[in-house]
Amino acid sequence: MNSIFDSYQKQIDQRLEEMIALASGRSEEEMRWKPSEDSWSVQEVLSHVEEAIPYWLQEVQNVAAGRSGEWGRTLQDASRLAAVARAKDLSTAFLLEKVADIKKTARQLFQSIEAKDLEIEAASRNPKFGTKPLTFIMDHFVVEHLDTHNKQIQRIWNQRGSSSFLS
Repeated sequence: MNSIFDSYQKQIDQRLEEMIALASGRSEEEMRWKPSEDSWSVQEVLSHVEEAIPYWLQEVQNVAAGRSGEWGRTLQDASRLAAVARAKDLSTAFLLEKVADIKKTARQLFQSIEAKDLEIEAASRNPKFGTKPLTFIMDHFVVEHLDTHNKQIQRIWNQRGSSSFLS
């Protein structure tokens, strides 16, 4: 693998391992607890990540392979919303396994493209982002996205701890 792919793989693996550690050893009740009605539970975060990160990796592959000249989606994308909605029907063990599988998905992507492919620029379907190189997707929608959700899980646990007298 190329050094840029090694770097991305390491970053993805570390963040996924952190996520798994943050969510492991918790009861189903804890995993499904929501700080507020309009907030996500840890279960919903995992379900979102399980759908979203492979989606973004596939977008990189599609553009790199010439199958698509544009990338992305909006926050109202049906698949994105369905992933969060179906969290209630999935076990934590299943979601943790699917999140762990993302490491393999990333590795397969990096074996299927060349480093120069990450320099390809394509237009986003979301006009907010304009035209960006594929490195933008990797940095923003994969690596930073995982960071954001790890912090979100930490916040949920902190909120649960401070409101444990309510449960």
